[in-house]
Amino acid sequence: MVVALLARDLANIGILPIEVNPKIQNQKAKMKKVILAKFQGTSKEYAFFCDTPGVEVNDMVVVACTGQSSSYGYAIVEVTAVIGLTPAQIANAAKWVVQKLDLAEFEKKQKIETLKQEIINKAVERSKQVNQLDLLKQYAQSDPEIKGLLEQYADLDPSFTLVIEKTEQ
Repeated sequence: MVVALLARDLANIGILPIEVNPKIQNQKAKMKKVILAKFQGTSKEYAFFCDTPGVEVNDMVVVACTGQSSSYGYAIVEVTAVIGLTPAQIANAAKWVVQKLDLAEFEKKQKIETLKQEIINKAVERSKQVNQLDLLKQYAQSDPEIKGLLEQYADLDPSFTLVIEKTEQ
């Protein structure tokens, strides 16, 4: 009893760590917003203090942490809850959210790059077709069989024009 009383008094004046006195820990946690998040590839949720505005469920945030999931003392986690946390979950918060990741600009850049590549691929494919037709047109100048095939092609595709230059002999 005397030991518990002494530990509580020391925690109240800041000599012992807050973790020794759950009541003080809960009071401190109530003053701060706490979120739950999980590391990639895990289902376990961890509590983090968060003073970053606009953090919502499914957001990706950088958190201060230690362990295998961290790189340079930080890790990226997915927010799983921002309201409705139990007192026990709130009491488990020990580390902080550093910042919210804004992936919108990055995703926009990715979409643009993908679209640009699709356009290039279509242009390359079309240029192959055009080059092939141009080459066949050249062959048609001297090969009656290719000329006949291209005339059949022209009958099927009105946009295709077959112009054979007559060479003088």
